[in-house]
Amino acid sequence: MSELMLSQIQHMLNRVSDEVDRLGNNSQDNTEQVLGAMDDLAANVFAAQVVIRALMKQYPLELDAAMAELDAQTGQSGIEAPTTRLLVKYLVTGDKS
Repeated sequence: MSELMLSQIQHMLNRVSDEVDRLGNNSQDNTEQVLGAMDDLAANVFAAQVVIRALMKQYPLELDAAMAELDAQTGQSGIEAPTTRLLVKYLVTGDKS
């Protein structure tokens, strides 16, 4: 191979390497943004759970009534919501099981 071809190949490899580095940095930045957003969301959900649980202690609600409302909300769409059912049970009764 001529020196000119080797030089061009080296130049192209350097450009590819730079682009791979740039993509890696962008990916890391995006990951950090997504993780930050997830952390914010988790904090908001937890705060809402705390407030709801405190309200439930002052203004008790029957578990059957809450489950009936959940069934009404999810029944139309056919969505099964086992995790939501556990959370409703916890918020109404304080039982984590």
